[in-house]
Amino acid sequence: MKLTDRRRYDMLTRVRDFGVNFGHLLPESTLARQALATIAEAVGHVPALDQTRTSASVAAARKATARGALVDLLVKVEQTARVLAVDNPGLKPRFTLPASLSDRRLLSIARQFASDAAAQAAEFVAHGMPATFVVDLEQRIATFEATLQQRGASREEQVAAGARIAALLAAALAAVRTLDVIVANHLASDPVTQAVWKRDRRVAYPNRSRKAVAVATPAPTPIGSEPPTPEPVAPDSPDTAQSGPASADRIEPAA
Repeated sequence: MKLTDRRRYDMLTRVRDFGVNFGHLLPESTLARQALATIAEAVGHVPALDQTRTSASVAAARKATARGALVDLLVKVEQTARVLAVDNPGLKPRFTLPASLSDRRLLSIARQFASDAAAQAAEFVAHGMPATFVVDLEQRIATFEATLQQRGASREEQVAAGARIAALLAAALAAVRTLDVIVANHLASDPVTQAVWKRDRRVAYPNRSRKAVAVATPAPTPIGSEPPTPEPVAPDSPDTAQSGPASADRIEPAA
């Protein structure tokens, strides 16, 4: 969860416990029971949904690792093919990696590399490639394809889990606001329980350091003195970070 959502969730956990300990003080005729049930539902379901999002991140890391291993071997095959192409020029166009490739396009080219390299395996091995390089390439292709499929499924689960977490937290926070009114009205003569409520339903945020505030506060100008002449400020440079569609991963040549 994001840090803000984590702090809100911690608050909701305390409010749920408040309901367990003091809910009997609230009348059945109010919306308190419904509000407490909404909060308990959020507290019960959010951790599992957050774990789903974490698993999706792990799947993304596995896919990136498998892609890197595949690209590394493809680059070695391409570099060896360049040497072989001195005597066999027809090899060069069959073993050329574009600078940028989508995942699906990378799989297609990798399969073509494996097929073409199998026919010239002896020459590749004579130039230092492992005797099992074709088999190794096919295994890396299979691994990358599997992680790609897992990543696709995990991404859908991640989006669904994120939407569900947002909906649960929104409903629970609205329920807390309802309880704010009910506790204030019904427990007006019980300052102790009201104090517990205010403590439990508070969302904790870190305080700004006094030093940072002191630095940010300008010193007062002495009475009767001329105000300092402001220094010229250079215009801000335009923001060069632009958003846009994610580009295909770039393949860097091996060192």
